[in-house]
Amino acid sequence: MNEEKRNSNLLKGMFDSAVIYFQRHIESVNALNVFPVPDKDTGTNMYQTLKSMKIGIEREQTDRERKIYEDNRDETANRLQRSLSDLEDLSLRLWVASFFAAKGNSGSILAHVFKGIFEGLTRSELVDVSILVKAKEEAYSTFPDPVEGTMLTVLRDLATESVNRSVPGVSICDSFNSMIEIARVSVDSTPGLLSILKESGVVDSGGYGVEIILRGMALFLSREDPETTSLYLRFPDDKGEGIERLILQHQETNEEYGYCTQFVLESSVSEELLDKKLDEIGESLAILGSHGVFRVHIHAKDPGKPISAAVDLGVVSEVSVENMENQSKTMLMDQDEPKSKTQFGSVDIGDKTALVALASGEGIKEFLLDSGANLVIEAGDTANPSVGEILDCLEAISASSVLLLPNNKNIASTAHEAAKMADTNVVVLPTVSVLQGMECSFAFDPDLSAQINSEMLVDVMGSVKTILIFPAARSVEINGVSALEGQPVAMLDSKLILSATTNLELLVRAIEATGGQDSDQITVFLGNRLDELDLDSIRDFLESSFGDLEHAGIELHWGGQPHYDFMVSVVSS
Repeated sequence: MNEEKRNSNLLKGMFDSAVIYFQRHIESVNALNVFPVPDKDTGTNMYQTLKSMKIGIEREQTDRERKIYEDNRDETANRLQRSLSDLEDLSLRLWVASFFAAKGNSGSILAHVFKGIFEGLTRSELVDVSILVKAKEEAYSTFPDPVEGTMLTVLRDLATESVNRSVPGVSICDSFNSMIEIARVSVDSTPGLLSILKESGVVDSGGYGVEIILRGMALFLSREDPETTSLYLRFPDDKGEGIERLILQHQETNEEYGYCTQFVLESSVSEELLDKKLDEIGESLAILGSHGVFRVHIHAKDPGKPISAAVDLGVVSEVSVENMENQSKTMLMDQDEPKSKTQFGSVDIGDKTALVALASGEGIKEFLLDSGANLVIEAGDTANPSVGEILDCLEAISASSVLLLPNNKNIASTAHEAAKMADTNVVVLPTVSVLQGMECSFAFDPDLSAQINSEMLVDVMGSVKTILIFPAARSVEINGVSALEGQPVAMLDSKLILSATTNLELLVRAIEATGGQDSDQITVFLGNRLDELDLDSIRDFLESSFGDLEHAGIELHWGGQPHYDFMVSVVSS
């Protein structure tokens, strides 16, 4: 593999790692969001932008994406008098994807950053920290009078200080630890630069998001798993009381935040003219333009005004309007909601050991409680609780010790962090699926300590195979298994093993493929697109293949879990 291809693969790996790591911090970033509006969406917007970029560079480009890509590729190639390198081409595709993926103010800034990275790579002979300067300049270009103490400040500090500390000939990859430290210090300083942050007891959420992206990229360089590496969490001071005061004070003014409005405009006008026409209509205006196509973000009291103004100039599409006043009220309600301790009440089991599990699906949670769990925390593949939420639940329990089952590898590090902070002795058993956790709950002994239970249950974990059956989100071909978008696929312990025309056919084949007939027990949980009314018909279908289910050692239950039509545990001694 030549160096160009290696550099391209390196950037792709770093970007993918950042997307995964950022997903685990969405709520932490959201919880700090007070500027320019306390609408609790910075983390969501940044993640949706990053995720859509990842999808955008892996699928075939749309016609509009291809036009922007080809126009910029050809223009740059003419300037350089050569074809783009693999690394330059990937950075261009990332920027084009970000152009259409950008969500909210923070997503718009990210799109400018990736445009700057592309420009920096094509104007520098070395892949070094000087690229950050171009990224910063591009981000600042859309905000001529930026407010200090924001995401832009962190980007500026990152670029300026990284260049000041740089050593000639040292690559940007070798500078990452220094870059992360610069970002951390800059994020820490934001409350001193912006009074609304200081009064609310938070750092800037967008700046924190930039820091998380850098930390996620660095994990790829150090060959650490972004799904399991410890989180880097920041929390509002005083449990968010400052944010609550901010929103209540705003409500007393009877003013409204207005609407976050975004759209794509195809027009022959200049970016300067578009900026002039829209700037007087609203605030937080951000325009990203390329060859007659503009991505516009603006906060306006009346979203119809910027949209109508744009319609006068060209063709408007991909319109998104979000009521920021409602979002701020939702954030206030989140602050007012009783924490997990209050929701669950106190759990006092005296001098025995408590069992706490994380799971989603009403049937699944009820099953866990019936099988021995004292408390079940809502969690799943796309609903990961924060350290604080898990800690609140742990502190609601009075017991000699607590055994905590994360039941998901993406939640394991969060569970460990909460366990370290708890006053009670908490031991985390690293269960990677709710079905593993369920078998462990059956064998759990409250009369033994959490540590002894943990040591005993390791063998139980190893006896469980987990089958997940769900519709493919996109067309795939992995491990010799191919499936079209929407076609049922089966995974065995995180490995794709089968696809089929129907989920029932796939259920039978998956059980057979894992040697289910020779196992001690098979338990099937229905969820996702199925409900309790489907139990009888599915039982009949399984009996046509395996005979009497009780004799075959197969149990069928409604789990109500999201994402998966069937979750199947195959237990063998």
